[in-house]
Amino acid sequence: MRWRRGRSKEFRGRPALRCPPDADLIAGKVLSDAGSGHDDQILDGIDWAADFGAQVISMSLGSERSPGQPFASPYERIAERLLASGVMIVAAAGNESNRPFSKAAVGNPAACPSVMAVAAVDRHRQVGSFSCAQLDGIGTLDVSGSGVAVYSSWTGGGFRTISGTSMATPHVAGVAALYRQKLPSLSAQALWNMLMSQALPLGPTEDFGRGLVQVPKA
Repeated sequence: MRWRRGRSKEFRGRPALRCPPDADLIAGKVLSDAGSGHDDQILDGIDWAADFGAQVISMSLGSERSPGQPFASPYERIAERLLASGVMIVAAAGNESNRPFSKAAVGNPAACPSVMAVAAVDRHRQVGSFSCAQLDGIGTLDVSGSGVAVYSSWTGGGFRTISGTSMATPHVAGVAALYRQKLPSLSAQALWNMLMSQALPLGPTEDFGRGLVQVPKA
């Protein structure tokens, strides 16, 4: 959940893969195998995904941010532009908390107003001990997703059970895609509002945002 700041234009991706029931996945890699990267390659990756036609961009990455520290303006500029043009960005809130002893602020780019910030909850709908919190008026939490002990595919083959707001983020992006499929005329902002309004409240907004995202009813 960290990246280095610097300059690089390298990122890897692949064209859309057809996935049932009616969605295309576009996979792009903007961080190294060690989990580090640079702002410009991440921003280039966002543009690349949008150019390929992505309507929901899921970002399982982040950088620590202290309470009161500004959000990352380069990410806000691109996220605001894309939101207005029909593309919603969903990002991990961060894993720097150590509950119940301490809470860390929502990191970047999730702290940006035009990026949906996602917290992680477990199967009992309790906030993950690591999940970052809304500690100021800058980095707000929007919604929560399943992000504790998630069974997931792993690099090199096989599966592992892992935790993180990076696991919760694609759950939220997937729910957004379901709403998009059911209501294709929704604008990106209307889609955002729908996810927020339909979320199941779980507790304090500083820990859960509006609550756990809910799939659309049949």
